[in-house]
Parts: sequence; structure tokens; C-alpha cells
Amino acid sequence: MPDTKSRQVSIGLVRPVATELPRPERASIAPGVGQDMESNAQAGHESKGDGSSLSVLNQVRALIIRLSPEPICDDCVTEKLNLSSREFANQKTRELAGLNGFERRRDICSLCFREKLVNRRI
Repeated sequence: MPDTKSRQVSIGLVRPVATELPRPERASIAPGVGQDMESNAQAGHESKGDGSSLSVLNQVRALIIRLSPEPICDDCVTEKLNLSSREFANQKTRELAGLNGFERRRDICSLCFREKLVNRRI
């Protein structure tokens, strides 16, 4: 609950007034998640200027981390994140492959139970 002071209003009622408290630093889900657009652009990630591409990459990364160590296929990534196309999910999962313990391999998806190319964090 924020630190409050009391202020009297002209009709005699007391109304609490919130004082400005220092903001805590932002925590990140995983390395790279929540980075600003400039640092992601320097890391070689593409951007449309509106941050949507970076946002999707971070959503894909967070989903795979949340399910780890269980694998997820590109079709299920597309469905869970409501992406417009499977190719977009495929592009983002290929960007993550080989980075920070992310891998792509042929295995059974933990959501649809079909054998296909899946993504996971080990």
C-alpha cells in the first residue's frame, strides 16, 4: 500500500494522497526477455519499428521457457500465441535455436503429441 498523507478538502473531508515511491527495477523472465528495442537490434533481431517483431520473439522465448524442458512444435506455438502464420513462429523459433540452451530437434510435441520438429530449452 503506498505511503499516504492526508489533505483537507474545502468541505472538511480528508482524502488520502499517494506520494511518489521509487520504482523497483524490472525483472526479466530470462536472459534477453524484456530488453529494449535498441539492444535487440544490436543483437541482430529485426524490427518493424513498432516493436511487434521483438515482442513476438520475446513471447515465443517466454512460452518455450515456461514449458521447459518439455518440447513444443511451431504449430502449437502459433496456436498458443495466436500468431497469424506458422511461418512466423518458425522464423522466431529458428532465431532462438542454439542460443542460451534452446534447441530444435525431431521429437514428440508435449501439447499435440505428434512427432515433428520441436523446440525446447534444456
